[in-house]
Amino acid sequence: MRETFTAMPARHTGRPAQDVDADLERDTVLDAQAAQAYGLIDHVIENRTPHPAR
Repeated sequence: MRETFTAMPARHTGRPAQDVDADLERDTVLDAQAAQAYGLIDHVIENRTPHPAR
């Protein structure tokens, strides 16, 4: 089960599974820019325009 939990982020981020496994051992909170740099997200929405009321 641990291998599956490590393999998914490794596959999506392009990082080696060993690195992802080591990173998962730490309690790390990533802000939006750090998550993007790590490869977890594609882009950061800086300013969201509100939808008009229906």
